[in-house]
Amino acid sequence: MILYRPVGTKELELIAASDYTKYPPRLPEQPIFYPVLNEQYATQIASQWNVKYNSDHKGYVTKFEIDDNYFKQFEVHIVGAKHHQELWVLAEELEVFNQHIIGKIQVISSFYENKNFLPLGITFDRYVCESDVRSMSGLEKQDLMLKTVVLEEEVPGISKVDVTQQTERKNQQNAELCNVPFTILPDENVELKGDTVRIKKGGARITIEWETKEAGEYYVCLGNYKIKSKERTYCDITMSCHDTEKTIRALKDTWNWYFGRERYLLNMGFINWKEQHTNCVIKFQSSGTFLKSDLKVYVQSMDPYVDTMAKRREDVLENVAIEKNRVGGGISVKEKKLLFLSIPYSDGWRADVDGKEAKILRADTAYMALELEPGSHQIELEYTTPFIRLGGGMTVLGCLVFAGYVWMSRRGKKRGV
Repeated sequence: MILYRPVGTKELELIAASDYTKYPPRLPEQPIFYPVLNEQYATQIASQWNVKYNSDHKGYVTKFEIDDNYFKQFEVHIVGAKHHQELWVLAEELEVFNQHIIGKIQVISSFYENKNFLPLGITFDRYVCESDVRSMSGLEKQDLMLKTVVLEEEVPGISKVDVTQQTERKNQQNAELCNVPFTILPDENVELKGDTVRIKKGGARITIEWETKEAGEYYVCLGNYKIKSKERTYCDITMSCHDTEKTIRALKDTWNWYFGRERYLLNMGFINWKEQHTNCVIKFQSSGTFLKSDLKVYVQSMDPYVDTMAKRREDVLENVAIEKNRVGGGISVKEKKLLFLSIPYSDGWRADVDGKEAKILRADTAYMALELEPGSHQIELEYTTPFIRLGGGMTVLGCLVFAGYVWMSRRGKKRGV
């Protein structure tokens, strides 16, 4: 019989200490052990109860198999909805219960509370022009878009950031984005010669190793991989680091879907500095070459992240109401700001600020922003499918023309024309 058990971090650590073979003894104030009969119920408890009430705001769902004959001695209790099915195992019987577990306990899902979430509408007191960020790297753009909004046009009365100043960009990079030194460890199918890395055959691997001096998000960047085979138009390159595995597809310009990208940046996840050394394995689907100088490792510190998110939540859209084609809410600002809305930009949107139509700015390429003067405002957005009225009018006109044609045809037949 397959059973499930929602647990918190402390209980999961004790399960791991047993090599995932048993559940830990109950605490004195916990006389009953409650495994449940379906994943839906276990997920509900882990995501809504464990995440909310545990001190670290984390919850997990474990899955295990119990001996069928042993299971039959327990009564199934329904404690709410039909799927709220659970067993009641006395604390003193848990040791025997553990002995009837077949195989290992599995962790099948994890839930976390995001303390740094951003609401639908946030504000910025400065902006940067889209033309100024085109030369920036992906990591620089990522960091910049948390601190300012990217617009297609200039907005009077709001501070414009000049990211073209090399000193500012250099200081920003040194503070939050670092280039990490690493060592390349090739397998027998890889040759290192000067700055060139030659992949002799498909399936070859290299391992890059670096010293983890600080906690942060680590990124691996690989560019300009030259595929050797004339027959192949692409090469899948897979990177594995801890529990993270990602694949990029390097393309030749002869491939139908080639779009000009030659450099790829992969987020390999958050890595704690306590791990001291980190390895990333890179596997190549087919032979080719690249330069060592085109392989980079970066770390982006998360230290400023919490403060940045808190600043973004200072003035936000509140009392948000979402209907079929309408979004509304209220906001107060002490100075002129830009209200960024994480709603995809479209010509079909109309925005009203305090009952008056407002210009919608295209923000961060794909989203929307509104100019707000100091004070309290009521925001209303309404979506109408572009050209739907014109299309409806053309349809009506077409029907009238067709009806007129039919009428004239019948009239002509009656007259013998």
